[in-house]
Amino acid sequence: MKSQSYKFLSEEALAQALREADKVGLGKSFRDYIVGILEHTGEEKIRVGHLLWIFDQLEAGIVFADCGVIPKFTVHDNVSYK
Repeated sequence: MKSQSYKFLSEEALAQALREADKVGLGKSFRDYIVGILEHTGEEKIRVGHLLWIFDQLEAGIVFADCGVIPKFTVHDNVSYK
């Protein structure tokens, strides 16, 4: 099965993720990641891979300011933004 990480996340999926983050008290940190990713990538939406990466970061207790390199999820490559 081909990875879906490069696809843009739907508004509905993002809204659900935000609700889940709010429920567990991570809403602000989650939103910080969203805003930071959008600023770094210059895109209007985050990608599926970013959502999974955000969850991994938050589970590890890493806030956006300390995350370092933001991964770039595209069809052609898997490089990172610095």
